Amino acid sequence: MIRISYEILGFVFTSIVAIVAAFILFFVIEAFFIWVGAKLAAIEDASFGKAFISAIAIFIIVPIVSAVVAMVLPSVAALGAVVAVLLTLWILKSVFSTGWVRAFVAWILSIVGMIVTAVIVGAAFATITLI
Repeated sequence: MIRISYEILGFVFTSIVAIVAAFILFFVIEAFFIWVGAKLAAIEDASFGKAFISAIAIFIIVPIVSAVVAMVLPSVAALGAVVAVLLTLWILKSVFSTGWVRAFVAWILSIVGMIVTAVIVGAAFATITLI
């Protein structure tokens, strides 16, 4: 009986570690792509730290605001997407102290980063949980 409880505890601990590792990996990879996008957009003072901060801000703020917009105006679904894009651009613009066009270029690469990150983190999470 004791052995079963330790196995369950080990499974829970391993799962929590895998989830935390997946989030950290997601933010690092996403920040990398935002940073590369900022460099390609010729944004001055583009640092990995600013990219990391913007990745976290985008991850937290955009879904919350999109959910509020969807609840307030459920009949206008496209408005939520437009608000999400504009909010993401505003976050990048604010964090990097740049213009809208350069923020847009950095954002385009962050989309590529999100897709790559989702595939990598999904594969890593599936591999960890199968072990």
